Amino acid sequence: MFNEVTVQDHTGLIGALATDVVIQDSDLQIDTDIFDSVQFRVEILQITDGDLHIETALSPEGPWTSLNSYNSAGQNTLEMECDPNATYQLERYLRWRFAANAATWDICFMIAAVFEKLDEEETAYVPQRESGRTPVPVRRTR
Repeated sequence: MFNEVTVQDHTGLIGALATDVVIQDSDLQIDTDIFDSVQFRVEILQITDGDLHIETALSPEGPWTSLNSYNSAGQNTLEMECDPNATYQLERYLRWRFAANAATWDICFMIAAVFEKLDEEETAYVPQRESGRTPVPVRRTR
């Protein structure tokens, strides 16, 4: 059995502009170059007037493609593979992006993952700081 690791620790965001977009910090985007598949567990505790997107790209500069989006509380699993015929095709980089769709919005969520390299049946983890907690910086664009 593979170990689940925290990709984004519990994070709460609030805003007051319908045009707000919050993107995972580029230093925390996940490079999946050596993996064959990734399984994300997206847990949304609260969300009001917005969409949380899981995105993938071939380079850190993009273009970014939304694999799936979530707009209600709950726990969801997203399985991505390096297979052109997969439902959710994994490119090299992964990140999350929140887009507001009303003047007052909020979200509280976390993302955990299992990374798999099929030929060696191993997992890896997202590097964590000395505290053992994944940092949470975000970049806001308008």
